[in-house]
Amino acid sequence: MEAPHEFPHRKDQSAEKLQQSFLEAWEAVPPMDQMSDEALAELSETVVCLHMMLDEINITLTDELIFRGVEMPDPMPDEEE
Repeated sequence: MEAPHEFPHRKDQSAEKLQQSFLEAWEAVPPMDQMSDEALAELSETVVCLHMMLDEINITLTDELIFRGVEMPDPMPDEEE
């Protein structure tokens, strides 16, 4: 599958590695019309779990930024500005 949008380049290796892992996972998803109903349902469940995990990571990171008094970065900066 083609990714829905491109990620901006990240200076931090951890951020870059996480983005790359997501893109590799995205590319591993076969075309949906080639998947059985069971496989599609299982993949959907997996994505829901991943979404919840990413939400927890985001909450933890946001809490740490607030604790440190760091201004919240724009996760997807607009390149036009």
